[in-house]
Amino acid sequence: RDGQQQQIDKVTQEQRVEVFDAIVRTGVDRVEIGHLGNPVDQDFAHRLVGHIAEQEKTDELYKNVQLQVLFGSQPELIEAGSQVLVGAFQEFYPDNWQEEMQKRVVVHVYDRIDGSLRQASSEAYTMEQSAARVVEAAMLARDKGIVNFSISGEAATTASPEEAIQFYRYITAWLVNTGADSVNVNLANTYGFSPNEVWNAGTLTIFNEAIKHGLDDKVTTSIHAHNDVNSANDFTWSAIVAGFDR
Repeated sequence: RDGQQQQIDKVTQEQRVEVFDAIVRTGVDRVEIGHLGNPVDQDFAHRLVGHIAEQEKTDELYKNVQLQVLFGSQPELIEAGSQVLVGAFQEFYPDNWQEEMQKRVVVHVYDRIDGSLRQASSEAYTMEQSAARVVEAAMLARDKGIVNFSISGEAATTASPEEAIQFYRYITAWLVNTGADSVNVNLANTYGFSPNEVWNAGTLTIFNEAIKHGLDDKVTTSIHAHNDVNSANDFTWSAIVAGFDR
């Protein structure tokens, strides 16, 4: 991430581009650039596509950079944000915009796994409905030509490994079977700990293997650990040892 999810201080687009360039120079080839449900990040995404198109003319590092963009599962937001991406690639890559967009864009869609978060919604819904919402939103991006996805369930480690596997497998199977080139499954330890105390190196290994079973060439796994109780490093290392890809 570029660190601008909170936007506590005023940071200009020029400064965000400088941060992006610094990240690219380290060799990182996938950068989450913002939440395209808001106009500030939509403008930034448009500018960044143009920046990459110009930079790759003289710098090989930019030829393989992927932009990951974040969406909640609200259809109207993903429709608007996806169209911004289409417009940007049509403008800056007029001869092969579809190919470039498919290669460069990863759309990350999330909804809620944790029951308390789902119940806090204006209208409570089930975990199964949450998974269906992610699928519906991702398919809107798919209809725009997006083929690379990342998915997550907010506070996934509040659920049991079995429940989390069911949630993610439903989504990954749907996306792979409808033409996705890749799906990254992001296990979100949103609260910085596992309230049910069943997530450890062993259950993370089971989760990783179950998620990828039969889909190894299309599905990767990643960990997203908050550090509320100073556990992010340990939890992340456990996931890497368990076979998570990033």
